[in-house]
Amino acid sequence: TGLDGLVGEAIQAIAEGRFQMDEQAPLSPAAAATQPDDFGPRMILLGAAGMLRRAGLGAEALWADELIAGVLERYHDPETGVLRNTPDGDAFNAGHGIEFVGFAFDHLGPDPDPALRDRLARILLASAGRAFRSPGIALSVSLSTGDLLSPWFPWWPLPETIRACALA
Repeated sequence: TGLDGLVGEAIQAIAEGRFQMDEQAPLSPAAAATQPDDFGPRMILLGAAGMLRRAGLGAEALWADELIAGVLERYHDPETGVLRNTPDGDAFNAGHGIEFVGFAFDHLGPDPDPALRDRLARILLASAGRAFRSPGIALSVSLSTGDLLSPWFPWWPLPETIRACALA
């Protein structure tokens, strides 16, 4: 179907490094090729899975199970409990980790595997715990030092945290 093709194209673009995250650069293959191997595009794609399930198209979102497992395998730092931006990087974006957890819970529905549910809940708590500071949730934090890597505290991680907590 058209939905299969569209989702398949997005999955392929992410796998091939053609999904551009940098909204400050014009869209181009060159800009996409210079990006780090961030889990952000996977998190964005995961947002579609829960919507498909709620629309009665859960069979169209089975790819999300593999996507969740892949992010947890490559980006989860067991020492700190958070999702690193890149597999071996020091930075983490708590908002993206929290949003990933919320999208995962949304896709998994009301009765997820207990081990996966607990793992996702621990990521949520660790992410909020490491990044929540006055006046909100820091955009980027160093895992090795705990220092802020950006002075920004965007508004969007706060509702994503509430949503992820409610779904958890």
